[in-house]
Amino acid sequence: PFAAIVRNDRLLARIDVPAALAAELRLGQPVTLLDPLSGRPLAQGQLGSIDPAVAPASQALLVKARIANPRGQLRAGMRVRARLELGRRSQLAVPFAAVSRRSGQSFVSVLGPPRAGGTRLVQQRPVRLGPLQNDHYPVLGGLAPGEAVIVSRVVGLRPGQPVRTRDGG
Repeated sequence: PFAAIVRNDRLLARIDVPAALAAELRLGQPVTLLDPLSGRPLAQGQLGSIDPAVAPASQALLVKARIANPRGQLRAGMRVRARLELGRRSQLAVPFAAVSRRSGQSFVSVLGPPRAGGTRLVQQRPVRLGPLQNDHYPVLGGLAPGEAVIVSRVVGLRPGQPVRTRDGG
């Protein structure tokens, strides 16, 4: 053929998903395509089909997402990263920088109750954390909602050390 016509305003993204996640896949789940170098979102769409067979070599399921491409920034055959949202829930999380580790245990520093003169004492709290996600650890245990976690100048803090916050408390 001398020419081919390609409709580029709507694309079908082919995504390999580990077979272990098969029970969490649902048609209509949100899919975001990301720039492979910067991680910047390029386009969004929805899961449109789930292949019932697992690829023997990769142990992955092929899923396809319908992607709107009105500005034409994506091209057929391009390789991109994909983020498939399997579910959503609220979860306590702490920044990577707020976590310290000793002897295999994770700790965060929290502010104790206010004392006379407006100072508060540092308390080290052992916590159970999930896997790092976007520079934050999900907190699985050891910390309650609303507790003030120290997130800057953590190096060198000792339990019982008095600190002042930026708001003077």
